[in-house]
Amino acid sequence: MNKRTSRILIVLAVLLLVGSTCFGQSKSTTFNLSLYLNEYIETMPGPVSVDLGHTFHYDYFNAETYGMVELNPWDFAYANCPFRVTITGDNPAGEGKPRFARLETGPHANGYDTFSTRYFIGFWINGIYGYGAADAKNFPYSWEYAEAPHNGQVKMGWSIYVNWPDLQDSVPMRQTLINPAFTWRDSVDAGVYTCSMTATLGAI
Repeated sequence: MNKRTSRILIVLAVLLLVGSTCFGQSKSTTFNLSLYLNEYIETMPGPVSVDLGHTFHYDYFNAETYGMVELNPWDFAYANCPFRVTITGDNPAGEGKPRFARLETGPHANGYDTFSTRYFIGFWINGIYGYGAADAKNFPYSWEYAEAPHNGQVKMGWSIYVNWPDLQDSVPMRQTLINPAFTWRDSVDAGVYTCSMTATLGAI
């Protein structure tokens, strides 16, 4: 084998190696999420009859608070190879989970208020929809797409449920009702709650 032939073979080997590699093998996008919990004050139903020191309280008004947002799918990424998507997250409380949280303020503050949070996250590849559902406690969360998006298009969409009655996120449901048994853990203060979520696509 002469030198010229050796050089040609080396060049072909390099081209084959480059051609079989999925460039940009891991890319991430971070979403900073926030919600505002409205101020809410409730007084007991009236009138209250007071007779010689006896006060009669009627049934408490029971109103639950919850939130939900649904986002239509959007063009999230370009990929030309099979990939794994991994979703991670964190919040101001440093839980390492995409759970909405807010630090209490004031001289009697006692830590972070948090909301149970569930995500339904969907990806559209080759016109086929695949999704995963996970409560914040189960993150990080990942799944794979074994076939390359042949048009390169990766669409993403989600629904986020906050303080929903059927959530199983290891956080009690926050209720807006008068209950003398409540502790600071049972109620959440008004204000801005935040968390972050990062979606990473990696070639497989």
